[in-house]
Amino acid sequence: MSKNFYKFSFCFFALSSIIRLDAQSVEEPAKAKFSTLAWDQTIKGLYYWDDEERINLNIPNGAPSPTFEAPIDKPLVFYRDTGQIDEAGNPIGNPLVSINIDRADDPLLLIFFKRNDQTDSYYIAPIVNETQTTPEEIYQLYNISSHDIVAKFNDQKIALEPNKPLIIPAPGTDQASFGVMMAIQMDSQENGEWQLVYKAFWPYRQGRSSLVFISDQEGRKNQIKVRRFYVPTREL
Repeated sequence: MSKNFYKFSFCFFALSSIIRLDAQSVEEPAKAKFSTLAWDQTIKGLYYWDDEERINLNIPNGAPSPTFEAPIDKPLVFYRDTGQIDEAGNPIGNPLVSINIDRADDPLLLIFFKRNDQTDSYYIAPIVNETQTTPEEIYQLYNISSHDIVAKFNDQKIALEPNKPLIIPAPGTDQASFGVMMAIQMDSQENGEWQLVYKAFWPYRQGRSSLVFISDQEGRKNQIKVRRFYVPTREL
């Protein structure tokens, strides 16, 4: 067998190895996992692109949506069809809102807020959804109001500063419900008066965690609005 044949075989083997290594080094971009929630009312008829695949979705209002995926190497844009088509016959979408997701480690909850009551104008607040990362029953609390808040969950006393999330274990109880009270500081001064503004009984739901959001009551000074969403705890 000639030397040229051996040289050709060696070169072919080396070239094939390089091609295989190059193919292995080209990895797909990491993808983020996220669910969605509409703060005001359900948002219907949206879609986004996962590479070349169109993903249709509605943004629910009563509880977080199922989990979706999207690559993190480009902005995540949500569209609505305009009813028009381009020259190639493809539907033309109107981009409504976008967000840059730069992490793929923790599942996110994307909360859609309507912007100044304008039609189809939104902004997105992303939060790490800890309820999807632990098998424990937890309450993930977000004080998005303008007030400092002290609260009592069953027998547990907590303090909630504005724009600082807090995670607490689900109240230990063998009852069907437990009491929740919240007070706000009327004055920003350290010795300002505290006023009770919320009192209710919440149902205890075994096997479920809760996302709790506390916001200012629109049009009512020194009042708060409390919204909670129950989600199944993660099974490991």
